[in-house]
Amino acid sequence: MTIMGDDMNENIELSDFVESEEEEQDNPYKRKYLTLKKHIEDICRDNKRLVNRIHHIKRLKHRAKKLRKYLIRTLREHDVDIESIPLPSGLEMSLSTIPIPPISSSQDALSTANFHAKSKTTITAGISPVRQARNGKQNKSKAFLNFSAKKRPQILAQVNQLMRNKSEKEKEDAVEEHLASLYKALTPQERRRFQNSKKAS
Repeated sequence: MTIMGDDMNENIELSDFVESEEEEQDNPYKRKYLTLKKHIEDICRDNKRLVNRIHHIKRLKHRAKKLRKYLIRTLREHDVDIESIPLPSGLEMSLSTIPIPPISSSQDALSTANFHAKSKTTITAGISPVRQARNGKQNKSKAFLNFSAKKRPQILAQVNQLMRNKSEKEKEDAVEEHLASLYKALTPQERRRFQNSKKAS
């Protein structure tokens, strides 16, 4: 019995040794797996953070839109001409952030004016020509909106008149098409009778 027990113990020790060797061989794969798992967890965390940030920005945008509508409504209630007030563009905002040197006397006013002109040219030089053209288009569209706001009732009246004319023309065209289809369905003898009756009338 002792001999059998010793053989079994030796077999168990050999199997443990083989398993430890296999684990040592599998270690690089396990390391790769763990590193990949860590990367995936980091990416999932970053994605969640981005999604939360986007949701937060959407809420802020919605709140700003509601506030803007409320301000416009209250200004119109107090008879303030909103269209005449110039909206600050990105260029004006960037110009307002530039530090202005202190004016010591009236002679230094020219130097400050030159400073502002130079800063404006440097800012516009930094902007790409495509963006400058886009800004020009936005300014034109603002001017058009201001013009259309003043002449909106006249434009709406003209559009309504055009729509009425169009609907009347469509009705006339539909009647003509219906008559043409009926005329095509007639036999040659019926067509002659119809033409004769039309001439007689």
